[in-house]
Amino acid sequence: MPYFNARCSRRFRSALPAVMAALLLSACGSWSTEGAFMAIKPGMSLAEATQRFGKPKRILDNGNKTRTLEFSNQPLSDLCYFVTVDATDKVVSTLDGFSGENLSSIQKAMTRDEVERKLCANPEKVHSRMTDEDVWDWTIRNVGSRDGRHFVVYFRNDRVTRTAYYDVLQSIN
Repeated sequence: MPYFNARCSRRFRSALPAVMAALLLSACGSWSTEGAFMAIKPGMSLAEATQRFGKPKRILDNGNKTRTLEFSNQPLSDLCYFVTVDATDKVVSTLDGFSGENLSSIQKAMTRDEVERKLCANPEKVHSRMTDEDVWDWTIRNVGSRDGRHFVVYFRNDRVTRTAYYDVLQSIN
């Protein structure tokens, strides 16, 4: 029996850092839940929105006296939310950047700037020498699965050439 206890103890000790990291990450940024986003409603003040989400990752000037605030942890999480406020800092609208409707709005020939205004900043970016395309990769939700899901946009000459989804299977230990 001592072998069994030592073996369990060793496994527990080796898993402890990962468990602690997961707990810390889940405690950081309560804005990262879909429920917090759903609670943001038109008419709410900017102060109330940032109280729920914290500091936005970036603020986009829309040129019509409105600003869009991006709340995201890309590439570390699968959430991307936009909150648009008017000149008086009242919420006008909200958008889940990774909704199916928003992802399907990414079309051929769009520019990098157009794509980055529709999706969250800081995707993983690489260049494919095989296809001579720049590849931007966002981690998105994979509802009903524990596997990871990605949305990928391919660019050539600063224009979208295609988009794709792919799943990343999680290892089972």
